[in-house]
Amino acid sequence: VRASATGMVRQSGLVRNMFAVSAPDGIIRALAETPGGVLGDVAIHLYSFGGVGAAARWASAAAAGHFTLDGHEGFAVEAS
Repeated sequence: VRASATGMVRQSGLVRNMFAVSAPDGIIRALAETPGGVLGDVAIHLYSFGGVGAAARWASAAAAGHFTLDGHEGFAVEAS
């Protein structure tokens, strides 16, 4: 436990980010814009970390086309 606690103190910024909400929009857009066949088979895997409802709503809205492109960075999924 001591080693884990020490590591958490040293990496407090990383620990703080563990509890932040983030979406993979920028990464997914970059993958979508990559020419076919270059990356081989690509499939999405969501790590919900306890936010299963939010992850499901995000995936459902994205699959239904409820998103807007955001410059060159990514896209924004709109709640449906």
